[in-house]
Amino acid sequence: MGRILSLDIGEVRIGLAIGDITNQFAQPYDVINRRPEKLAFEKLKEIIKKNDVEKIIVGLPLKTDGTIGTQAESTIKFCDKLKSEIPIPIKMFDERFSSKIAEDLLIKDGMRRENRKKVQDKIASAIILQSYLDSNAQKKDKSN
Repeated sequence: MGRILSLDIGEVRIGLAIGDITNQFAQPYDVINRRPEKLAFEKLKEIIKKNDVEKIIVGLPLKTDGTIGTQAESTIKFCDKLKSEIPIPIKMFDERFSSKIAEDLLIKDGMRRENRKKVQDKIASAIILQSYLDSNAQKKDKSN
């Protein structure tokens, strides 16, 4: 069984997190530049191969009322291009507030602002992935 990779796609950076070998726990992984896209896709392909990734979860930044705004549209367009580049399942998952939660955790931990920027995106991606993993675990529990 392969691992699950999650992406928190921003305008400038993409935060990455990866599931452990059992896909029960999310781990912050890395932050890569979104542009140029060709380079971002090549980096993602390397990470997928290196880590035996079988599925990608992409955080969909819906507005607070659940509708699609400009950031979500940008994420959807990026995912459409990514799907043509990478032949594994890519699923979008509601990520409302993940970046804010990540920032709050880092502030609570006492991390300085200039250092938070370096890790916030991969922490947000780990929050997205853990939420996805937990929701799937609940679905499995209910079906048993």
